[in-house]
Parts: sequence; C-alpha cells; structure tokens
Amino acid sequence: MLQFHAYLKNLLVVGTTNRSEYLVGQYEEHGDGACDIRLFQNLYKTQIRQLAKYLGVPKKIVETPSTPDLLMGSLITDEFLIGMSFEQLDSILYCIEQGMSAPDTAKKLNISENTVKEVELAIATAETRRNLPLIAPIK
Repeated sequence: MLQFHAYLKNLLVVGTTNRSEYLVGQYEEHGDGACDIRLFQNLYKTQIRQLAKYLGVPKKIVETPSTPDLLMGSLITDEFLIGMSFEQLDSILYCIEQGMSAPDTAKKLNISENTVKEVELAIATAETRRNLPLIAPIK
C-alpha cells in the first residue's frame, strides 16, 4: 500500500531496516524491506537509538522494544526472536565486521564462543536468503 500511494504522489518509501536487522536477516524483504531508500541500513540498532536520543525523540519511542508486528504492545520482540539484546548483537556484529575470530570476539565480550557462532550462522543464512530466488543458468 505504501508503494502504491507513494507512486501516485511521486514520493519515495523510506525503509526502517537497520544494519543489525539486515545482517542477521531480521526483516521482511516484502515488508519493512520493501522500500525505495534505506536511510538506516548502515547504522546499528544501538546507533539509531543514540541518534534518536540526540535528536530529542521522545523517550517512550526510543525505549519501546522493537517488534516484528504492526500491532502495538506485541509480546514478541525482535530481541526475543534474535535471542539476545541489540547491545550484545551489535557488539558481536562490530567485532565480526572488524575481522575478529569467534574465539577472540567471545573473549573480548566475555560471552560464549557458541553465541558468536550463532550470529555468524545468522549472517550466512541471511546472505543466502538475500540471494534468492536462484536464477536458472540458460545458455
């Protein structure tokens, strides 16, 4: 619906997917990923919260847990689905993106190596999902 109305008014739909959600695949390609421009995709969720606080966004909005549901008050949060807080996820993602190994990341963040490997698996799964559907090679 957003795309339809934006087209009628010659507007763009701005996506809400952030770097954290994008990297681990915690977004819907044809839901919150369906947009013309992704302003937040290069910022981790924790950075977006920091920016919102800096810009004076009301505390209630900044601190409301993210949910995959459009209904207010959803009991299932993004953090529940991911299995950790965005603070922990973003720390792990940052270390991975800096080229740190799973053992080094686990040691630096004082977490289990298995937790780091779960995030690495989520990243790999999300990358595979973003490359679907497969294209049949016809020569």
